[in-house]
Amino acid sequence: MLVRVFVPSGGSVTVIPGVFDITPESNPGAAFGILQNWGHLLALISLVVVFALVKFRLQRSRSRLLAVALGLLLGGATGNLIDRLTIGAVFDFLDFHPWPVFNLADAAVTLGGGLLLVYWIAAPRQPSTDN
Repeated sequence: MLVRVFVPSGGSVTVIPGVFDITPESNPGAAFGILQNWGHLLALISLVVVFALVKFRLQRSRSRLLAVALGLLLGGATGNLIDRLTIGAVFDFLDFHPWPVFNLADAAVTLGGGLLLVYWIAAPRQPSTDN
């Protein structure tokens, strides 16, 4: 990745002063640094989530919104899983002030989760056949 090559460890590159920097950080935990040193469990959970998303997508309707939401979730989970398996932590580098540093996979998971919520709220309901 270019950030690892061109930005020194512990360094930062200002893109928009006071708003956005490129700040490489290694996060061995989950979101916001919770569950530090639980990387193996987090990798296993990510792997289960990836398989569940694939299985879920194969069984669902042909909704474009659902497809985009699941694609973003799948891509983000896979990206973070690859980081965990190859470097033992998630590599974060997008530093929008005052938010914690994150990466594109995190953004995909967040956006995908939001779209999935919109789908669940807005999707037409099928009548229940349980009587």
